[in-house]
Order: sequence, then structure tokens, then C-alpha cells
Amino acid sequence: MTTPETSLDEVIKETKEVLQPLFKKPKLTSKLLSKPPFRFIHDIVTGTLETTGFPREYFASDEMDSTTYKDSKSAKISFLDKLIKIVSVGSGESLEANSSKIVAGLEPLDTNKLLVALGRLATNDEIDRKQLVRKCLKKDSIGSRQEQKRAKVSRKVVVSVEEEVAAVENMEVNVVGSTTNSNTEATSTTRAIPLTLVDQVKTCNTDINQTRKMISSIISKPKCTEKLLNKPPFRFLHDVIMALGKATGFDLSQIFRLCSLSYIHSNSPYFDRLLTVEISQYYLL
Repeated sequence: MTTPETSLDEVIKETKEVLQPLFKKPKLTSKLLSKPPFRFIHDIVTGTLETTGFPREYFASDEMDSTTYKDSKSAKISFLDKLIKIVSVGSGESLEANSSKIVAGLEPLDTNKLLVALGRLATNDEIDRKQLVRKCLKKDSIGSRQEQKRAKVSRKVVVSVEEEVAAVENMEVNVVGSTTNSNTEATSTTRAIPLTLVDQVKTCNTDINQTRKMISSIISKPKCTEKLLNKPPFRFLHDVIMALGKATGFDLSQIFRLCSLSYIHSNSPYFDRLLTVEISQYYLL
């Protein structure tokens, strides 16, 4: 039985004792188990399923085809996520295995603990394994629907923000100047906007120096360096948006509670344009 203090050599030995009697191939060598590659893990799952019938009908036919994972890291991670889920639910253990780290060949101790738990689960006749498969598949289905709903809401929010950007770009100017008649009222229905602001909005582009100058005129932290603006990390984007909101009083929290920040992270020109909207709102309030 593995424990948090179990050494890698000990858990490798246990992996062999639990799983090797179930199949002849793959051969569970210490070398492979000390840094299990994805194909090796996939073969173990396949061998376990062929011998014990578990986890039959959990993985789709293409997921059980090893050629599916050629040059596809995301597919490998998806398979491992499903494997970790069913083993965790079935064993009732809080497994620390991480799919991304497994694919990267890291943390072999946790990977072996996952394999041991898989073997014990597959040979435990006291567990209704068919019911376990149905339960995990139902969770996947619910999670998928929830993700689709979140994506739908996110797309709507992104569209509304883009419409706001377009509205700012197409603003008309009602220049309020001195007149000879003090009772003369402007006939335009547009809101009075400082000419300098409109010029700034119209000239807004993807130039990093312009972005830095515009942001730095409002906030001092975080520091908008060229390195960060060239490839903005998530934390930097978050800190800039929060600092701008705090400095201007323009609260974007409702938008970004729904809108995926990964969309902005992968579209830095869009981020630049969104900041322009926030800055313009500050002047218009």
C-alpha cells in the first residue's frame, strides 16, 4: 500500500506486483517505470482493459487507438485527465498525479501511484465498475454542457466589448466652442467629447510605445516594460486592468468575471484597444 512517504523504488516494485500479472505486454521494467512515457502508460491501460474488462466503454474507440496521440499533446492530456478521474473516483484516493506533468515525464512517483491504484481498482470485485464508468461519463457530460454554456456567455460578452470598442472608434465630436450668442444650443445629439481624446482613440494602434505611454500616464504599477508588453503574461494583464479600474473608477470586474482572459492574452492588439475604451470612459465620466 502506497503512502506519501513511499520511495520511488518501493512504488515501482508495487506497480510491478499489482499490474504485471494482468498482462505480458508491456513489460514493466524499472527503467520505463522510473519515467513512464505516455505510450507506455496507454499500453498499460489497454493491457488492463483486455484482461479485466476495466475500464470498458469509458474511453472512446479513438482514445484507445495509440495513433490518435501522435504529435498531439492535448489529446494525451485529455486521456490522462480521464484516467486520473476514474481512478480517483473509484479508489476514493486523492491522487496527486497531474496529466501535464506526466506527459512531460515529471513526477514518476505520482504516476506510479496512479498505475497502482488503477491495477487495484481493476481487480477489486467488490466495486461495481460498470456503475463507476457510468458515473464518470455522466460527470463528463455535465461538465461538457457547463463548459459550453460558459463559452456561449463568454462569446456574448466578447461581442459586447467589441461593439463598445467600435462605438468609441466611430464617435462623432461635438466641439463646444465660444459663440457670439450665449443662448445658442448645440443641435448635435452627440455628447461633448474633448478633441484630444478623440484624436487619441483614432490613432490607437498596436504600437507598444503608445500603449506604454497611455497606460503609464494613469498608473505607475505594474511597470509597463517593453518585454512584458511584447508577450504579456496573464498576471501582468490582470494587474494592469485592475490598476486601471482602481485609478479611473471604471469597474470591469463584471465583464472579466464572464469573459475569458485567455482571449485577451492571445490577442494583444485587442487588449490595446480595450485599454483605450477604458481610458476614454475615464475621461467621459
